Amino acid sequence: AVVSTQSTGGKGGVDPGEGTLESDCIDIVWQLNSGVLVKAGDQGLVEGGKEGLLIITVNNDVEGTSTNMTFCKEGFRREDANAICQAFGSENGTYDSVLGLDTYDQISSLLTQKNMPVLVADECVTDLSVVSYDCMEKLKDNSCETHNIVWLQCTGSLSSARRMKISIILL
Repeated sequence: AVVSTQSTGGKGGVDPGEGTLESDCIDIVWQLNSGVLVKAGDQGLVEGGKEGLLIITVNNDVEGTSTNMTFCKEGFRREDANAICQAFGSENGTYDSVLGLDTYDQISSLLTQKNMPVLVADECVTDLSVVSYDCMEKLKDNSCETHNIVWLQCTGSLSSARRMKISIILL
């Protein structure tokens, strides 16, 4: 069954209707493009190296959109921190919330200005590199406050062959 679909000849999502074949429709999925850890700097957010606010960029090829997102501490696990830090080339990761950081007000203000979606972990995600439309909607449907957004710290180093593609996200 097709849950969220788009006709190959139209714009936007449409549900299959009478006369529409399931094979004429394609699933809307979000694909992980890149990620970065950022910190507050004098001119806004800057790449943070091994510590910072985790921001990922996901692409939706069907709709032709790209979106920056971050994560809520609720549901985030040590295993998630380790996996992300390993993708960034570090051995391990720990996490906390941004609350209490000296730059919390600046980070909170920038995230609010950009209206960046905050994701909460859900069991619908089996592979973060490709997430279905319905699962992404579940991840975004939450009441996470900016003070509860994940601050990630990565430690140790791995070989560059195991690193995820990282790009600087201009906010």
